[in-house]
Amino acid sequence: MATTFIDPENKGNSKQGLAERLGFFWNGLIYLIILYGAVSLLIGAGSSGGGNESIIQKLLSKAYGRWLVASVALAYLGNAIYLMYLAYSGKFKKEIGETEMDDKAHKLMINAGRVGYTALGLVMGMIAFLTVRSAVTYDASKAGGIEDAFSFVQDEFGSLTLGILSVGLATYGVFMIIKASERKMKF
Repeated sequence: MATTFIDPENKGNSKQGLAERLGFFWNGLIYLIILYGAVSLLIGAGSSGGGNESIIQKLLSKAYGRWLVASVALAYLGNAIYLMYLAYSGKFKKEIGETEMDDKAHKLMINAGRVGYTALGLVMGMIAFLTVRSAVTYDASKAGGIEDAFSFVQDEFGSLTLGILSVGLATYGVFMIIKASERKMKF
């Protein structure tokens, strides 16, 4: 999220630069929500359903709330599609190509990026699906948070699939840490 405000990649203040920096902020916010949900799930606090559910219940009680919830779902869906695009278009490879890794590390990073972006895209897609479902049915208990997405995967596809998805998300985390450490940014 810091790249939004301090602009270490020199995106600038043009419309495109500001849009890219706003995208950094949006992604940072989504990753914080995912982190919060994962930690809540790990420590057992996620089972109460608290924060997300009450906000969606409040939104659904308004006349326009269904459309707000649907627009949030569309934002998640857009993010999911973009992450899948990154994974399979190979667009993320450009940033890796700017590093000074050897060929073996470079290939490992490309594979980790593809796996990680795919896993994150799937999670975002599931959250979008669950959020749309809550808007369509006017039922906030069907809302999509990170805990709900993980529970949905486990209930519908089993623990093995949930484990594979978790490994994919962990791979994404490692990929991002290595990418950040190898990246040359101008401050």
